[in-house]
Amino acid sequence: MNTGRTGGNVLRDSADFGPRVVATTRQPEVGAVHGSEPGFDRLPAVLHELWPPPSRMSVRRGPMAGRLTRQYRILLSGGHPVYLLPRTRKAAVALRPSFRGRGRGKMRLIAGLQRTGLLQMAPLPLLVVSTPEGADSIVTVVRSVFPEVHDLAIRFGRQRFDRTTVLWLLDRAGAPLGVVKTSSTETSHASLEREFAAIVRRSVREVAGLEVPEPLAYFQWRTLNLLVLDALVSDERQAQTTAPVAQMLAFAGANGGLRETPLSRTAWARRLVVDISELRRPDEQQWLRTAFQQLLADCGHVVVEEGQWHGDWVPWNMTWRAGHVLLWDWEHYSAAALAGFDHLHFDAQDIRNQVGTSPAAQRRWVERATAALGGPWQQDPDQQRATLRAYLIEINVRYVRDRDQGLEPMVPRRGWGQPLIDELAGGIDT
Repeated sequence: MNTGRTGGNVLRDSADFGPRVVATTRQPEVGAVHGSEPGFDRLPAVLHELWPPPSRMSVRRGPMAGRLTRQYRILLSGGHPVYLLPRTRKAAVALRPSFRGRGRGKMRLIAGLQRTGLLQMAPLPLLVVSTPEGADSIVTVVRSVFPEVHDLAIRFGRQRFDRTTVLWLLDRAGAPLGVVKTSSTETSHASLEREFAAIVRRSVREVAGLEVPEPLAYFQWRTLNLLVLDALVSDERQAQTTAPVAQMLAFAGANGGLRETPLSRTAWARRLVVDISELRRPDEQQWLRTAFQQLLADCGHVVVEEGQWHGDWVPWNMTWRAGHVLLWDWEHYSAAALAGFDHLHFDAQDIRNQVGTSPAAQRRWVERATAALGGPWQQDPDQQRATLRAYLIEINVRYVRDRDQGLEPMVPRRGWGQPLIDELAGGIDT
């Protein structure tokens, strides 16, 4: 791994592959954008960290003009910026238009407009960035790793969950050179740290049929931590829409093989005790602790297989290339999981995205999940019951933790929540 000549504080060197907490930095405040049009005078705070003073930013409408400044079309969702796209047509790669789900058609349309240049003629807000010659900015910093960087495309993380911001590094022709994930707060620093710690593990990198991002540099610049990765891209259209079972099976057992252990004595159970104890909302903590204790009372004696899981292996976090799965976004990785978790999560999120969260959708998932666990994962009915309930508790603990750490108020999870856990506690037939 090359840490690069970044001019910042290196957070890892080539021999340092163990997890550690990096020094946290201040949370940047949201600042006004100079000369902005009425009603659109504030942008995500991270922009002021990517282009600090003396750079200046303004927002206007109209066609792109001139080449002495950096100009980006602002794509909005729900009134909030989600993408900044430069003039180059190949920046459409940042939109990930091949993912499967209800938003696929819209993303493919937007990507098509970007590829043809028509998006830059649309009446969308335009961010204009002016940086004096020689001034420090994110572009000058990433050029220490990729000297050929010419421009960026930016995808903002969901601010309500304090997610990382993703920068696509583009050469002069617009081709992707790499990806930079940035963090600016204590929560997003921890997320970035977990991702780095995961992708340097041998059990993650050496799995047949699976490719993960190569970490190229990991360093601190100003208030930001930056993880530079190679660009995992593919021109292939996704023909397979079901879970990549062969890769999931190989991955689950890649960390020393699958281990047979009574559920109550698994590393997963020990981890869940800690995870639940750290939740900050007493009501949510109590029902999850009760559900977990009931699971152990009912199924603690059941011998299950445990291994590792990606944690968010879903259709929009992967693609295919030459028969291999390209898989990114590793911040939810854990070496302490039950075999089949990734498969259950893939199907749950696929159904949620395409069908919804109704009781009928959840019943469809239970049927599909039971068939998967009893089929390629070769689990007997007792193991299926234990694994299904364990997965649901796991994902609901994450749901609450995200809201503990983020900016969104706590509301009951739509589907796959306490009612389904209680229902499955009474038997697999729903």
